[in-house]
Amino acid sequence: MSTSPLVSVIIPTCNYGKFIAATLDSVRAQSYHPLETIVVDDGSTDHTADVVRAYPEVRYFYQSNQGVSVARNRAIAEAQGEFIAFLDADDVWQPNKLSIQIAYMLENPDVGITATKIKNFIEPGTQLPSWFQPEIGLEDHKSPIPSTLVVRRTVFSQIGNFSPDYRASEDLEWLCRARDAQIPIITLPETLILRRLHGANLSWQAWRESVHRAIKILRASLARKTQRLVD
Repeated sequence: MSTSPLVSVIIPTCNYGKFIAATLDSVRAQSYHPLETIVVDDGSTDHTADVVRAYPEVRYFYQSNQGVSVARNRAIAEAQGEFIAFLDADDVWQPNKLSIQIAYMLENPDVGITATKIKNFIEPGTQLPSWFQPEIGLEDHKSPIPSTLVVRRTVFSQIGNFSPDYRASEDLEWLCRARDAQIPIITLPETLILRRLHGANLSWQAWRESVHRAIKILRASLARKTQRLVD
């Protein structure tokens, strides 16, 4: 009888004690097994540690605040799974999320990364920024945010981990490296992520600089492609 591969669920967090219980509950509710859950606390000063320690199955690590890339990289180093699944500490998975993605990846061994569609929801009391359009932003849509991703461990050996030079847009920079390395990436049609919008999201706070970061990332991508042609 075949044995299902271990999936390592990686959750970076910083002062998300009010949200992380729902996040961890959604991992507990997964229909897929076996899995391990790793939380790296990036310098929280709230009650995050107390909340996480109420889940005895979770491996919890604390570090001084160094950014989400360093937190994810610490968890990757600790992970033991053949597959790595990322989940932000304010998002929620549907119960069949891992089952669907792992089944697809086992049937398609050439695919290195899968993502899914997401649905945003607004935390009560949240003041929406002027640029947010609810009629668009609350529809199901494709957005390969980290919480959607399941990655074969071998991909990190090919392209490396998240760059600590980026405290935002680090996922875009990493995915660009994956695409430049011609890692097959597939977005599945199911909506399996609920992304919580609450005003303190890192992407909301850093949106004004996002264009500058995107230009920097695209320039680095172009340089890699040019170098590959030269080589």
